[in-house]
Amino acid sequence: MSDVDPDRAHVYRIHSDIDALTPTVDAGGSPPHPPNMDIGERLARVETGLDWSKVALALIGTFMIGSVAFLGVQFIRLDGKIDAIPQRLSEEFRAMRAEMAAQTTAIANSITATRQAQPPAPPQIIVIPAPQPQPTPEPSKP
Repeated sequence: MSDVDPDRAHVYRIHSDIDALTPTVDAGGSPPHPPNMDIGERLARVETGLDWSKVALALIGTFMIGSVAFLGVQFIRLDGKIDAIPQRLSEEFRAMRAEMAAQTTAIANSITATRQAQPPAPPQIIVIPAPQPQPTPEPSKP
C-alpha cells in the first residue's frame, strides 16, 4: 500500500477488509473481478451495470405509460358505448309495445269475428233426476 494515493488509502483499506471477510463467489475460488483491478475500473463496471438498469427501468416505465394510455382510450370508447345503451333500449321497448299492441288488436278482431259468425248458442238445460223415496228399514227380529 505504499504506492497508493494517500487520499484514497481509506478506500483501498475498506476494499481489502471486505475482500478478506467475503467468501469466494464460485467454487473455483476466484473473486468476481481480478484482485489487481483499479478502483476506477471497478467503478466503471458498476456504472455500466447501472446504465443497463436505467435502460431497463426506462423501458418498463415506457411500457407502463403506454399501457395506461391504451386503457384510457379503451375506457373512453366503452363510455361512449354505455351512453348509447339507454337510447337503444327505449327504441327497442317502443318497438315491442307497438308489436304487442298490433298482436292484441289482431286477437281481439279475431275473437269478435268468430262470435259474429256463429249463431247464438241455445240455452243449456240441465236435467236433474227427481229424488226417489228411501225404502223403510225393516224392524229387527229378536
